Amino acid sequence: IYINGTLSYGIISKPTSHNSFDQMIGKWNMLTGDLKIIGEKHPDTHKKRSMIDVSMEKKMLVEVYSNYDLMNISDLDGNIQCYIYGPDWTTKGLETFNDVMITSNHILASYSGDEWAKGRTDKIHVFDLKGNYIKTLDIGYNIRICCYDSTNHRLFMVFNDEIQFGYIDLKGII
Repeated sequence: IYINGTLSYGIISKPTSHNSFDQMIGKWNMLTGDLKIIGEKHPDTHKKRSMIDVSMEKKMLVEVYSNYDLMNISDLDGNIQCYIYGPDWTTKGLETFNDVMITSNHILASYSGDEWAKGRTDKIHVFDLKGNYIKTLDIGYNIRICCYDSTNHRLFMVFNDEIQFGYIDLKGII
């Protein structure tokens, strides 16, 4: 996630063998090349697969896991503020979160909750900025990628379905 000419955040993959890797959050100074690993791995996760979003305005970083019903909220240095455990936290073999977006007042996360092989991500979970669940938006189409348009308060989506592209005007919905 590009912040400015010197700062980016991203997911760093570190090989652990010829067929596996660990993921961590990195803070990269693009001017000097310095890369700082931030945050911490949840002690009960193995083979973490995650996505992040960063808000400089809110001074927060949100990480969601694709293989655990888990979200964590951190400050910009990766210090965990809280973990949010979903109802399927202990269920193995589920595909959970796919994308996460921080808006002015909410955290939006695309969600499947299906068996990993089915992988139909057709819902958006809505949380407040403290991680309290508000509601679920049932999109009805398999979301491949989504992003938030802060200027117009819209959610753009690329679908792996009959319809390929779409958006939702979030005014009045959240």
